[in-house]
Amino acid sequence: MIGRGEIFDVTEGRAYYGKGSGYAGFAGRDGTRAFVTGCYTPRGLTHDLRGLTPEALKAIDEWRDFYRKHDKYKRVGTVVGLTKIAPNDPMPDDCKEDKSGAAKSADAGASASSSSDSGTPPTGTAAAATV
Repeated sequence: MIGRGEIFDVTEGRAYYGKGSGYAGFAGRDGTRAFVTGCYTPRGLTHDLRGLTPEALKAIDEWRDFYRKHDKYKRVGTVVGLTKIAPNDPMPDDCKEDKSGAAKSADAGASASSSSDSGTPPTGTAAAATV
């Protein structure tokens, strides 16, 4: 699981982060933005924090601190080679609800490269990791 570029071993929490679980989207990618938006689409699971409020950024730091202090989830590395975000890149998807109340995402069906045991990460989130 990766947050703000830090990699944590969440093997002990496979019921939460394993394939098919509620937080599987966080495994194998930096999906920091989704910690506060709840948007688990390929575009929502991103390291791009543009447009978030100071309160949302503080909440992200609190989540990072939770993992840093957790007795079972150990920090094992740092992501290197994250895709650079240009100022004119489209803003990330925050899954705003449509009038029917269903979560809506303009990019929900986007193709992505495959990951071995954690769903399909968005293309280009992390090039490599150091351990």
